[in-house]
Amino acid sequence: MYARVIIISCCFLMVATVSHAAGVYYDGTAQTHCTEWSNKRLKWPQTILGKFTAKCRIRAKRLSKGPVVCRLKRDYINSETGERMCVYQRGGYNLGDATVSMPKTEKCLKTYSCKRE
Repeated sequence: MYARVIIISCCFLMVATVSHAAGVYYDGTAQTHCTEWSNKRLKWPQTILGKFTAKCRIRAKRLSKGPVVCRLKRDYINSETGERMCVYQRGGYNLGDATVSMPKTEKCLKTYSCKRE
């Protein structure tokens, strides 16, 4: 009887405990991982006996530095210039809007790949 009460209370305490996350945002300032090494074409004795050290030839590109997808938010015709202004929303957190001007007769693209600024 007491064993059952102890087991149930232990299970309740394990479920009821609060876990706190650190809330750390990792920037990734270190170098990216290597996709191709310099010892790719070396034969067995050179690589295994340590005659040549392996060096990174090509590193991976960071996803946080590349382009993002911009989606059309709205478009309007500027009264001063007479051009069509296309306002795009950058896909990502807190990246803002991108504005592109084009002739009045052309339509705005729905999506395009724009720079991350």
